Amino acid sequence: MQSRSHHSSTDVFAANQAPGLPDDSEYSRVRVPVDATPLEFSALLLRDMCHCSSCVHESSRQRLYSTAQIPSGIQARTVDMPPADTLNAFLVTNLTTSQLDQFKRAFEKGAKVHLRPMLHLKIIRAPENYLDTSLAYIRTQEIEAGNTDPFVVIDDEVVEKNAVYYVGEAADENDVEAGFAESEDVVMRALVRTEALAVSHVCWQQGNPLMGEELEGLDSDLVPLRSDSVQTEPVGAEDEGDELWDTDEVEVIAEVGEYETTTDHAIRSNLSPMPRKAVRLLPSVAQRENLISEWTWAGDESDSATPDSHCDRHPAGGVRMSAEYDPDFPRLRYEWPPGSL
Repeated sequence: MQSRSHHSSTDVFAANQAPGLPDDSEYSRVRVPVDATPLEFSALLLRDMCHCSSCVHESSRQRLYSTAQIPSGIQARTVDMPPADTLNAFLVTNLTTSQLDQFKRAFEKGAKVHLRPMLHLKIIRAPENYLDTSLAYIRTQEIEAGNTDPFVVIDDEVVEKNAVYYVGEAADENDVEAGFAESEDVVMRALVRTEALAVSHVCWQQGNPLMGEELEGLDSDLVPLRSDSVQTEPVGAEDEGDELWDTDEVEVIAEVGEYETTTDHAIRSNLSPMPRKAVRLLPSVAQRENLISEWTWAGDESDSATPDSHCDRHPAGGVRMSAEYDPDFPRLRYEWPPGSL
C-alpha cells in the first residue's frame, strides 16, 4: 500500500478558488508541501496572491498589476519551503508543571510539530529586569542585545485565556498611514491564542494579513494601536478539540486484497455527495498501517506525481482513498529547541 499526506478535496477546492479570478482550469498546478501535506494549487492563484514589493505597493498596499496580465502558461520554476523560525518565549510568571505542559501541548498542536513544524519556541525564564515591566521595555532590551526578531511573552494570560503575547517590531510609517498604530513609537504586539500562535507568526511575517489588519478585524477600537492599548480578547478561534491527531489524514493507494467495497445505500448515504460505491481499508490492513478503517470515497485511478517529482504508480485493480491516522497510535516525541524549558 502506498501513502502520502492528504487534505480533503474540499480544502483543496477552497484553496484554489478566489472571488474575482478567472477560471483557472487551463493553468498549471503546483504541488506544495504544507505541514507535510502535498496540496495542489493553481499557478495563477499563487501568482495573483504574491505580496512582494514588486507586486504590491509598500505604502498603499495596492496591487501593481492586474490578473489579466498573468500569462496563461505560467508555471512554477521551483517550490521552496524554508525551515521554521525559532522564537524566544520569555516566561514572566510562575507556572506549575501541569500548566507548562498544557501550554506546550497546545503550541505543538497548532504548530503541527509532529508533521512539518510551522514554528519552534525556545521557552526561557525571563531575566529579572523583564519581570513586572512593559512589552515595549522588553522589546528595547532585545534590540539592544542584537535581537530584532519577534518574541513571545508568557504571563498569567496563558492560564486565564490560553493565550500569550506575540511582540514584533516598532510600528513603521506604513502602519501609521494605514491607521494600525498611533505613532512609530508604538510596539506592534498582539495577544494570541496558543494554538493560533504558529500560524499567526507565519501570516504576519508574510504580511498576509498584516498584524494591524487582524487586530482591526478582532476589535476596531484596538486600532490605531497605542502604547497603553489593552487587548481583552486574543487573536485566534478557541480550539475545542482535545486530540492532537484528530485531523491527520493520509492518502493511500490500496492494492487488491487490502480493501473492500460496498454499494449498500445506508452506508453510501452517509457520504456527501453520495458515491456509486464506498471503499475502506480492511480492518487488519488499517491496523497494520496505524490507520482507521472507515467507509469513504474511491479516488481516481490515474498515476500521480509527488512533491519530489516521483510518480505514484497506480496498481492494477488498486484504489485511491483517504484514511485517518489512529489517534491512539504513539508518535515520535517532539524535541524542543536546546535550552528550552
